[in-house]
Amino acid sequence: MGKLDFDNLMKVVAVIQTSNGTAIVDHDIDFDLPRGYIAKIHYVEFSVLISNSTPDGFAGFNMALVNDPDDNQTVSIPTDTQSHDVVCEFSGRLRANSTPGDVAYEPLFATRAYNFDEMNVDVVAARNMKFNSTQGGTNPVSGHQIRVYYTLEKVTSKDMLELLDIL
Repeated sequence: MGKLDFDNLMKVVAVIQTSNGTAIVDHDIDFDLPRGYIAKIHYVEFSVLISNSTPDGFAGFNMALVNDPDDNQTVSIPTDTQSHDVVCEFSGRLRANSTPGDVAYEPLFATRAYNFDEMNVDVVAARNMKFNSTQGGTNPVSGHQIRVYYTLEKVTSKDMLELLDIL
């Protein structure tokens, strides 16, 4: 049996999480990296669903993909520094679509996608990443979701140490 080659095999990690109240919920994005490989991120898609809308209610949400598996607090790109680990973010405020006196309200759904191949940006991860999210408002968010599409790329030991900030 020959050596396995992981290059150019597109993989996807999908995470759905719910949060109660305004607490930050975090989830590890596990790339299952073999020794000597990194994850090259090609495409990230965030989505949020608010299924139980109230009249004139709103839902606020913040989500971030963070290139630091130990960071379980960051939900947006910091404004006070140029150096940060946030790869991409999605935040917003959705208002319920309702008619006065109506008892049924439409679910609200929003998405944002980042295509790093089209942007000509190389995003790589030598370790797992973190998906952090939080919510606020009068309508509960039913689910925050992220899909991360990536390939495994072979790197040298020196490059790996550099990516991990060891050199």
